[in-house]
Amino acid sequence: MSFASQWVVRARHVASALRRDLALRRAVARVRRLRAGDAPSPSDLARLRAAFGNDGWSAGVPYLEELCRLVGQTHGAILECGSGVTTLLLAALTESDQRPVLALEHLPDWHARMRRDLFRLGAQGFDLRCLPLASYGAFDWYRRPLLPPGLLFSLVACDGPPGQTRGGRYGLLEVMSDHLADECVILLDDAQRESEQQVVRRWKERFRVVETHGCERYVALLLRGKEAPLPGAADPRSAPPRAVPVAP
Repeated sequence: MSFASQWVVRARHVASALRRDLALRRAVARVRRLRAGDAPSPSDLARLRAAFGNDGWSAGVPYLEELCRLVGQTHGAILECGSGVTTLLLAALTESDQRPVLALEHLPDWHARMRRDLFRLGAQGFDLRCLPLASYGAFDWYRRPLLPPGLLFSLVACDGPPGQTRGGRYGLLEVMSDHLADECVILLDDAQRESEQQVVRRWKERFRVVETHGCERYVALLLRGKEAPLPGAADPRSAPPRAVPVAP
């Protein structure tokens, strides 16, 4: 490729990145301008999702709508499993009241991209951590984050780890149960997939979890009390956590 061709390709790449950055800034600004108690419209969320890109992997507009509704109806810290457009949405929704949010991501390259997006949007203080997947015996999940004693999450946006992870997203309650508040709400994405349906069934068998509502793409669940696990439920953990290699 000639120097001129390389310059044209690079110029197009820079122009595309600038257009994305501008569209993302505008979409996030619309969310930030909302009055307290107001929720973004479906069209606002569709603009944010389109500006973010990553189509085919990002949470759909119905999930984003429900996440906004639950942020408004719950109080206390929020846990996000898997980062993406929901990370930017949560950063914008919680900016005014400085509500604590912790987001977990296991891919270093994707974590770096999300950190760049947050920085460009002025949300560099957002707590996004890169934690590798680890083995907990019968399942894999994020390495347990270091958290202050007494920190309780009242809402979990669960869109990770990926469905092909051993055990899927089952590890959330096993690993984090002591940091989930009574009546914690879990918003689980990709509910149409068999792997997620199996996770819900296993949660119901082992923990005091009930479905409250949902649709084809997501399901909202409520953790009833802190007496989990249920008496007589088998403990699937048979070994201490160890690092799991992640393919690039």
